[in-house]
Amino acid sequence: MSIKAVSKERIDQALQAFDRDFRGRREWLGWEGNRAHRYAIQVGDALYPAKKIVSLATGTPVSDFSGGHPTNSYLRKRGFVVVELAGVAKLFGLLSFHPEKTTYQILCRTLCRPKSNNVVLLETLSILSHLSTR
Repeated sequence: MSIKAVSKERIDQALQAFDRDFRGRREWLGWEGNRAHRYAIQVGDALYPAKKIVSLATGTPVSDFSGGHPTNSYLRKRGFVVVELAGVAKLFGLLSFHPEKTTYQILCRTLCRPKSNNVVLLETLSILSHLSTR
């Protein structure tokens, strides 16, 4: 099923709705590390689940449209930055503890930016070094 066309402003409203109504809910805490979520919209330092935001913006249930390329290109055409969360999920799969939300945000901010692998590796090692001293 194709995704219903909405304006960039409507998606911006969906981002605000996610912050207001969903981000603090138990089922959405740590969503960035959930392997069911492969892509995120990045707005500044904040990450948003791409498919959920499109669902909120269009009123279409997430089960009624495909994630991945169709959703990502839909968002990119409207000027949004979409990042892959694989690096975050893999890193958290290696860690033996559940980090605080603040630590999660730092790692997501670092790993979800489009950079060379060397820069990501250096920044990740720096963060892990910092965490090990806590």
